[in-house]
Amino acid sequence: MAVTGIFKHLSSIEEAHQNSIVSVKAQSGKRISAVRGPFLYNFRTLPVTFTNDSSTNDDFLDQLHDTVFLSEAIYTSLPGNICRHRGVWSGSPKLSMAGETGKSISCNGSPTGGGNIGKYGRAGDYVQFEDDDKVYQLTSDCTAQSNGTFTLNINSPKVVETVSGKDITFGNDVVFKLVSGAPPRATYIPLNDTTELVTYSKIDWEEVI
Repeated sequence: MAVTGIFKHLSSIEEAHQNSIVSVKAQSGKRISAVRGPFLYNFRTLPVTFTNDSSTNDDFLDQLHDTVFLSEAIYTSLPGNICRHRGVWSGSPKLSMAGETGKSISCNGSPTGGGNIGKYGRAGDYVQFEDDDKVYQLTSDCTAQSNGTFTLNINSPKVVETVSGKDITFGNDVVFKLVSGAPPRATYIPLNDTTELVTYSKIDWEEVI
């Protein structure tokens, strides 16, 4: 999937990380323990400026109006270099074991042999599995064995059990499922009698699963 919706106009993005607290046990109003959910990604799209009445601004407004904030998720790749991988992946890597939910995921190369991630899967590379909306990152470098098998060590336990034979994507090809709490504010700045600029404020996005 390519960069979609309003993201195709938002090239300046900051990344932050957050652990999701999915439940809290309390006694007499005092929190005594918290169960942390999967590692979630947060992104902030920085302010962007267009010339008012331009085709770019019109398209951005159309995409903005099609976005349902607070409730409906957007599926999109991200523009820029946020997800660019450092490793050199090749072949058709796939999941090789069923039922795995931990941080170490068993994989292999293409069914015909010889296709794998080479020897350059690097810590920090983004990965995603066909059976799962969640995006992960490698926590260690990965080298495939001569028979094409390898293990991906990821930063959060897999939220859906693995299904053998499912594809693996990486780098800028991963697709995030994101929601935003509020639409941006628009500020208009006159340049002259006929032209004005419009600046849209930052937008905060959170990964959901």
